[in-house]
Amino acid sequence: MALGGSRFRRHLALSIEIPIDYARRAAKDVRDGCSFTQVIAPDSDAEQHAATFSYGKELRCALARFVHALDSEEDRRVLAPLYFEEITHLVYRLPVGRRAMINSINVRKEDDPIHRAVRYMRSNLTDSIGVTDLAREVSLSQSAFSHLFRSSTGTTPYQYLKNVRLDTAKTMLVNEPSMAVADVAQAVGYHNPSHFISEFKRKYRVTPREFARISR
Repeated sequence: MALGGSRFRRHLALSIEIPIDYARRAAKDVRDGCSFTQVIAPDSDAEQHAATFSYGKELRCALARFVHALDSEEDRRVLAPLYFEEITHLVYRLPVGRRAMINSINVRKEDDPIHRAVRYMRSNLTDSIGVTDLAREVSLSQSAFSHLFRSSTGTTPYQYLKNVRLDTAKTMLVNEPSMAVADVAQAVGYHNPSHFISEFKRKYRVTPREFARISR
């Protein structure tokens, strides 16, 4: 926190560093029509990871609640994390805050196990991938990887991989509507076309062939 200004005007500047896992949760919870898989796409070109802005009464009150919660050990343990989540969501609502957080999420970090796991998923969609394979790829134990992945993305590695596969299949059906459903299923890692059709319909409420027809 820094206090500065001049003899004519003084201002109070507060600097907040938002951890990447908080930013990811805010992006997932307050997303504007885009899927979380798009938000953390590893190949994005991010530049600005900080934002400067004036804050209003709502954010000021949230900051005050957070600071007061630091006074006692119990509040620091129970309430402070909740208030910081609130602060993160309020900052994410601001266009400059949202842009900075998404850029931070998207920044390419070779040592980030979550990004490495997602890149591995996208590069090996046709293979049979399990949590063990992903954990081995990022040099973590299966339990540590699963916990880290869920805390970062809000979902399990299995569910995330399934969403990537189905989203990729949807894109393929839009771009190549005449492509055989069995070939699409194979291309995204479903070796049983019936299982693929069932999973696709569960998520999108229509079969792959119906989706291809209405997307033309």
